[in-house]
Amino acid sequence: MHKLLLPVAVLLILSACQAEKADPRRLQALTYSLEQANERAVATNRESWVRMRWRIEKFSRPAAPNSAIKQLIVRCDTIQAGAAWLRARLRESRQQLRLVAPGQALSPAQHAAATQLLAQLVAYRATLRKLDARVALPRLVPPALVTSTTPSALADFYFRDATATEALAAFVQLEAILLACETTALESQSLMLACGGNIVFDRVGAWAIAESNTVAAGTEYRADLLLATALTTTGLTMSANGQPVTVQPSGFGRVRFIADPRLLGNRSEITAYWTGIIRARSPYTQSGDTTYKVRVPYRIVRSQ
Repeated sequence: MHKLLLPVAVLLILSACQAEKADPRRLQALTYSLEQANERAVATNRESWVRMRWRIEKFSRPAAPNSAIKQLIVRCDTIQAGAAWLRARLRESRQQLRLVAPGQALSPAQHAAATQLLAQLVAYRATLRKLDARVALPRLVPPALVTSTTPSALADFYFRDATATEALAAFVQLEAILLACETTALESQSLMLACGGNIVFDRVGAWAIAESNTVAAGTEYRADLLLATALTTTGLTMSANGQPVTVQPSGFGRVRFIADPRLLGNRSEITAYWTGIIRARSPYTQSGDTTYKVRVPYRIVRSQ
């Protein structure tokens, strides 16, 4: 089966599951086929990214890269790093589901975790649209099947009343959609590279992915801070709101802080901001040091 048809096939089976449970063996076989297709797509996207990186560096020599080329580097790395992060989260969820009996229904906590993953996938697609508003990204679900594309509506479509076997298939399909988004976005940047990168871009360097954009006052806010431009995870230092952030071996900084209830005053909710700073050794500056900043909005709500 062609890899572009596999996600559609999974969607149709999952839709039918709401009225009549699919044969778990057929669903497992389809999931296995899609996993194989995903592995090939991962390798293809990785090769495309490495090849583009090589072409950009070759294009920029012997002179220092101009501003447009620098931004093209950042955009390509943002696409690749975001997809890699989300792919890891999806695969972690699949590993956890494999410990559950195939016919067992998802728990409320598992459904909530799936909703959070879908919210992060929606945010990744939005980031890709900001990088290139003209790119036509694959949809998360056919419009004829679901009218709302909020994370909660998408989670209900994929995971409501789903067994562990059905949820596994859904996670594999979401990975296929993620990979298709990554492929499409990289192809759009490849076209810009073919034009010599002679395009002015907004600066993108530091990137934050929050577990939730809403946090109750007095509770812990959580996010991952990463540098999309980094080809290596060594030599990075990070901070959030002026406080040091521990950098994980994977290159992500775990951001944790308590949402200050004093910011609410007499209000029931407010929009607040935190600032992340990443310092890294860079081959693209004369000093060899580059600082990236990101200002991240989040909502603080009054505890019930």
